[in-house]
Amino acid sequence: MNIPVFPQFSLIDIASKHFFDDAYRTAAPSTSDTVFSSLFGWQNHFNYYYCSLEKFLLVYYMQDNTMVFLPPLLREGSFEDAQYGHSFLALACVLTQYGLDNDYTVIFRFVPAAYLKHFPLDAFDIAPDRDSFDYVYLREDLVALSGQKYAPKRNLIQQFKKAYAYAYEPLKPENIAAAYDFINRWHFDRKNEMLGEAAYCLACRLLDHSQDLNVLGGMLTVDGVVVAATLGTVTDKFLYDDGCWSTAIVHHENALVSYKGAYQMINQLFCAHLPPAVRYINREEDMGIAGLRKAKESYQPARMIEKYTVQLKNTVQKE
Repeated sequence: MNIPVFPQFSLIDIASKHFFDDAYRTAAPSTSDTVFSSLFGWQNHFNYYYCSLEKFLLVYYMQDNTMVFLPPLLREGSFEDAQYGHSFLALACVLTQYGLDNDYTVIFRFVPAAYLKHFPLDAFDIAPDRDSFDYVYLREDLVALSGQKYAPKRNLIQQFKKAYAYAYEPLKPENIAAAYDFINRWHFDRKNEMLGEAAYCLACRLLDHSQDLNVLGGMLTVDGVVVAATLGTVTDKFLYDDGCWSTAIVHHENALVSYKGAYQMINQLFCAHLPPAVRYINREEDMGIAGLRKAKESYQPARMIEKYTVQLKNTVQKE
């Protein structure tokens, strides 16, 4: 299987994973959106396409009449290279012209601040996209839950421990069926929520390909019945402004709200059972959903990965 070369594109599938793994070895991912398990998991919702163009690995999806490109992954070179901004500008010009030729608008979404460092800023319209900022936590904070700021979380966990005979099971081949069963029950209960169907498909895709994607997960049981589950993956090298650190991406977390404290309990136990090398937990974005934002902020993120929407200015397009 060969990688499609622009202007040819292919839909992302599990067979395309090795192209992304090669790109990550060149330049580590710096947002949750560009981690392959996220791309593959959300494929039913976004319908992602990919291809190569010179030094870049490109991913885009269609939104109405707009080609929305994700931050281009590098197949050679470095984001730290002073020439990166000029390479991105040349890329943006090619893609924008392609869009014009096919009556599409072209934009880039989820572009992290690290990418903007060497941009010729006068060539782009750049706007922050607060709803897509990644929430990143120190793994040790989510395990220990120390200090007054985490007192409400500790209280809920203690209430859960006192109320229920519980156990934690790491995800493994022999309990995948139990994970499916729980996610089906959870989906039936919550199917009318925003993005409920997409989140359900994400969880199923991760479970369907748990070994291919090296999915890590865990289930919380009460009297042998699953009441909460988490699915994630670990990226050994995730790029931050102070270097690369091993990071767990939490793609899916759900619990039966009738079990008070189940969300807090599964969060702590999943983090506690991660490989020791994991330094950070990336719990992705809040999508502008007020309740989700409140929940993610309540865990006191150590970092926020700021992301931007970028588009070539009209003056540059006309040159």
